[in-house]
Amino acid sequence: EDLQNKNTKAEGYKGAQNLLAIAGLDLDFLQTGERRIVENRVDKLNKNVTTNFQEFWRQKIGKTNKIAIEFELKHHAQDQGEKAGKPYLVFWIKDGEEKLYPKQRSKGVRWFTSFYLQLKASSLDENKYGQVFLIDEPGGSLHARAQEDVLKVFEEIKSEVQVVYTTHSPFLIKLETIFRLLAVQRADNEDDKSETLVFDAHKLGAASSDTLSPI
Repeated sequence: EDLQNKNTKAEGYKGAQNLLAIAGLDLDFLQTGERRIVENRVDKLNKNVTTNFQEFWRQKIGKTNKIAIEFELKHHAQDQGEKAGKPYLVFWIKDGEEKLYPKQRSKGVRWFTSFYLQLKASSLDENKYGQVFLIDEPGGSLHARAQEDVLKVFEEIKSEVQVVYTTHSPFLIKLETIFRLLAVQRADNEDDKSETLVFDAHKLGAASSDTLSPI
């Protein structure tokens, strides 16, 4: 009902909307389709979404377990008053046999999952043209290798939506595409109100050593 009524304040609303967009599922099918057919379709889509997600998130839990994204269509029990019999979605982030709710996962896993869902869904949006994503420090909650996974997502969607991000991390800068880089600093480090200077790749020699330290 939250998705149907566009209740954007509902917990997990945006993540659910994005995952359904990536899976190519509409609410009418989930609500009116024959239950066995719906369950089979959801099972297949879980595998497809997870396969795509794992192309970007290369990290493992323990020695072998990779993360999987799963969702299930369930129905409220008959003792749930007005909700009785109505459908709802449950989401899991799974590793091996262990299923946990997203909020039970680490901050890094939660960040990357929501980040992936948002950008992937936006790249499939019919109204994507003209969209620009501005992202501040996308690697903030991630270790070095996971930050490199962020770059893979950017590379995947760059032809569909434009992404501009800020970073102090060397793991989020590809030297072979340094022509995309802009170095930004204050004109006077001692004055917080001084003007902002921007140097493109051809003028990086004019930037300070602090500004260039990630490179």
